[in-house]
Amino acid sequence: MKKILRFRSGVSLIELLVVIAVISVLVALLLPAVQLAREAARRAQCRNNLKQIGVALHGYHSAHKLFPPGYICQQDFLGSSQRNQWGWSALLLPYLNQAALYETADFSAFVRDDAGDVSPAVESNQDIAELPLPMFRCPSDVAPEQIDRSCPFNPSVKFGVSNYSASSGITLMGLPCWGLPTVAAPVSAGSATAYFHPLPVPCEYPEGIFYINSSHSISHVSDGTSNTFAIGETSWKWHYQTCRSATIPEPFGGTTWAGVAHCANQEHVTSVTSLPFDNEFDEVFSFGFSSPHVGGVFFLMADGAVRFVGDSINNVKSPPYGVLQWLSSRNGQETTDGF
Repeated sequence: MKKILRFRSGVSLIELLVVIAVISVLVALLLPAVQLAREAARRAQCRNNLKQIGVALHGYHSAHKLFPPGYICQQDFLGSSQRNQWGWSALLLPYLNQAALYETADFSAFVRDDAGDVSPAVESNQDIAELPLPMFRCPSDVAPEQIDRSCPFNPSVKFGVSNYSASSGITLMGLPCWGLPTVAAPVSAGSATAYFHPLPVPCEYPEGIFYINSSHSISHVSDGTSNTFAIGETSWKWHYQTCRSATIPEPFGGTTWAGVAHCANQEHVTSVTSLPFDNEFDEVFSFGFSSPHVGGVFFLMADGAVRFVGDSINNVKSPPYGVLQWLSSRNGQETTDGF
């Protein structure tokens, strides 16, 4: 009788382990490449956001013959009564395909008044200010969609986060000036015309294009629009702030797109170059530019071009300053060619 030989087909344990090892090596090799590709896409989106903001900025300039103010703050004499107002990015909404949202806002008021009384119109503004708007977010950033701006002395209000901050120049504005005009002057924005009263102390204006109640046109940028910062990145990691004098359940700090919670809170919507990139100013305030991208920060120049400014740029925080600081000055006549 003939024996029939039967062979069992299958995979041995050693073969299985070899296959698993090969797959693990391939995953280890491919995963960094996938992550790099994703970050490259996020960087491209961040650059495109700034490019669109630049188009909107020049659309606003064409319509009003001025760039929007960094933010608007209406004050009575000596600043004893103030209405917290809207920031540059809120004023650009009609030029960013957000005309309906812009028309909904009441630009004669902000989220709350000094007394904390909330009117129906202001409640509507608060709802708007809390919205997360993708055109103001860098996809590489890890910030929450909203931040709480109620600490330490602001009205309790949440804001939608932004990753883009206007350049106000080299150094911070001093209190109590906050850059207010030295003569009474109207500033129009949307449906509001606010009048600002002079303070009995001299005010030193920031060197950049955007700050409280600023009103600069391209003709004021004598250093050249291609050599002057307009808007730059701010990362949640570096712009995050803690609260010294109050306990709040949600994150405090960061840049916002809607505006400021107090006239002195310039860091909500503007930044300065007297600090290096990715710098924590102190435990309450952070005013510098920063980025989640490795190697530098994206900036929108005043001519609408987007530039990636590397960490190695010449940076000198005291006079006569360095190239980084000169790029934030609108009319300092510094030489910044080839940065």
